[in-house]
Amino acid sequence: MKNIVTGALALIMLAGCSVNQPGGFERVDEDNTSNTVQYRYDPHSLNRDAMNVDLANYCSERGFDKVDSLPAQDSHLPGLKKAWYQLLCALCPIIRDDARGGHGASRGHDPSQRRGHGRAQ
Repeated sequence: MKNIVTGALALIMLAGCSVNQPGGFERVDEDNTSNTVQYRYDPHSLNRDAMNVDLANYCSERGFDKVDSLPAQDSHLPGLKKAWYQLLCALCPIIRDDARGGHGASRGHDPSQRRGHGRAQ
């Protein structure tokens, strides 16, 4: 019985702390292997603009320039929501054949000089 009361009290305290964050949100988890970040927020007091600014800053600090949101879910804390965001690159650098050690046109090879592809002289 004592454990149940302690657990309930801890849950209430956590819910109160989350709601009292400036903007009504907090970053609660991140996964570097899948480039995702999770926010928990109170849908009634959320300052979405502030959360979007925080998300944009988090994204740019890690070299990403695009974010896709995954569907929001109910949090384990009563009355709160949680949402994961996927960090992406709008234009990621392309690995060219010559960067991997291949023979491409940018390594000084002229494709028109190959046998059978040159101009007739």
